[in-house]
Amino acid sequence: MTIPAQANRYLYNGDGATTLFPYSSLFQLATDLLVILWDTGTLVETLPVMGVDYTVSGGLNNLGLAAAGAVNFTVAPSATKKVFLIGNPANTQTLHLTDGDDLPAEAVES
Repeated sequence: MTIPAQANRYLYNGDGATTLFPYSSLFQLATDLLVILWDTGTLVETLPVMGVDYTVSGGLNNLGLAAAGAVNFTVAPSATKKVFLIGNPANTQTLHLTDGDDLPAEAVES
């Protein structure tokens, strides 16, 4: 099976009303997403705080596989803000494969 290329960066414009921004790529943990707010007026980049400024829904599905989700801000980013959502998982190997065992295809794909 081939692995399809997938976008891992999404850019949205704030409008002062929208709080929910979809992240359509697969991810496992909320901490796998890097959220950046960029102010187009001051050209200043800020990192909002997860659990305070925003929450993440989605990630692992009921089978324990990676899934899409969304970032929901507690206060809608203003019209001068751009919202960057970037997939940024830790570079760690979480799957342990044992010689001679069956290859767990779903876990490998995830």
